[in-house]
Amino acid sequence: MSAIERITKAAHLIDMNDIIREGNPTLRAVAEEVTFPLSDQEIILGEKMMQFLKHSQDPVMAEKIGATWWCWTCRTPAGYLKTRYCCLGPKYCGRR
Repeated sequence: MSAIERITKAAHLIDMNDIIREGNPTLRAVAEEVTFPLSDQEIILGEKMMQFLKHSQDPVMAEKIGATWWCWTCRTPAGYLKTRYCCLGPKYCGRR
């Protein structure tokens, strides 16, 4: 099973074990362009990445998934090298 297949399983919660860390050569690779319409797997991955971003801002969930304060930046799940964006507005950051 590939990393993306494992990450996009319904029961899987993305945590820091799924994220490529600084210094990994994969971070220097040129990402592929995303084609539209998105595949079901790409849609699920996007939703899970947004969930990870929200969890990284909640102190209780951040501890559970091993996230630290810098996780609000764009992180790359292992095995996924396509251009994508994830944005989280102030509503989820506890600000008004």
